[in-house]
Amino acid sequence: MHNDIPHIFAISHDVICTYLEYYRKTGYKFAGKLKSWDMIKWNAYQNLFLSKKALNEFLIDDQLILIKSKKKFNGVLKRCFMKEHMFPSKCLSDFFFTIFKDKNPSIDQTKLILTTLNATCYVWQAENIALSDSGLNSEIQSDGKEIDYRLFFDPSADSESNFKNLTILRRIRYDNLEPNIEALETRFHNKSELSKNLNLLRQGKLSRKDVFR
Repeated sequence: MHNDIPHIFAISHDVICTYLEYYRKTGYKFAGKLKSWDMIKWNAYQNLFLSKKALNEFLIDDQLILIKSKKKFNGVLKRCFMKEHMFPSKCLSDFFFTIFKDKNPSIDQTKLILTTLNATCYVWQAENIALSDSGLNSEIQSDGKEIDYRLFFDPSADSESNFKNLTILRRIRYDNLEPNIEALETRFHNKSELSKNLNLLRQGKLSRKDVFR
């Protein structure tokens, strides 16, 4: 998988630029229910995140398995850990169409945005339910109020400044939940690596510094 990552970001950049160029010519945004962003959504990301609540639940119950475990939540059997996007994919496509309305991003800008905003996080199922109940499944604000993405990214600014602002934007959705979700960045890109190392952490064979950035 690691050998594929540079190609995934390069292809994602080309695809996004194609969507942007088509939008400029026709006014049509190739997004939404067409699943046109799915390849980008599920592949073009950096390290996985894990919520603090999910970590605590995992550590106190040695029967839990990150990928497989199920329990009853609100009387319904569901997965204990749900992988979800911290910044909804609908918002990600809107972000690109807004920021790069007139000019395509550079490949470095595309990679910065995807590695920061297109982050996936394993949350505890109760947190996933709370996001849905609060109207935050595919929105950043529960009231549906639009956010001006231009406040969080300037194509003419340096990468460090843009990265800092993008991390603030990424946190808004989780901070809008009460209690909020604290997302911890892991050192791992895929679920099997994360699951294996979380088990070693629970067994006392690794420290938190070994698992989290």
